[in-house]
Amino acid sequence: MLWVAFGNPLVIFQEVIPNLLALIGVVMLGHAVLLRARGVHGKKDAVSGLTLITGAVLLSIFSIAFVDVLLLVILVWLVSSAAVTLVRVVRSGGKLPQGAALTLSIEVASLYLAYLVIVDPVGSLKVLILLLGLIATLAGMFLVVDGYGMRNAAKLIRAGVR
Repeated sequence: MLWVAFGNPLVIFQEVIPNLLALIGVVMLGHAVLLRARGVHGKKDAVSGLTLITGAVLLSIFSIAFVDVLLLVILVWLVSSAAVTLVRVVRSGGKLPQGAALTLSIEVASLYLAYLVIVDPVGSLKVLILLLGLIATLAGMFLVVDGYGMRNAAKLIRAGVR
């Protein structure tokens, strides 16, 4: 995903996401067929699968409009987040539990990303996809560390039981 972000980030919205949605829709349709073969009604899975496939087709057709709406929502969110943060700093008189400097730096980062969305939408998509990739990587690393700790705890529990 990071490799695609440094090339053309619109590829994610034109190809990657629609293909994943279509694949999930096909799996749900297959599950509905399997349920039907067992005598159970799979209408919910069939409707969900067809909806996902339809959404994937529409997303691949209208991907630029989807990206524009997504960027507009992100812009509104960033500006409102910065405004709320500024109001909170002013009301508290700079006496925030997490510190005024940290709060103001988050506000400046929000305003910078909002500026980037207005001035360079493709560049802002690259930055946002990069941030998403970094967050996913960190979450994966935490899961690995947590799994390692759980494995060690299970060994200790087994050793204590014997």
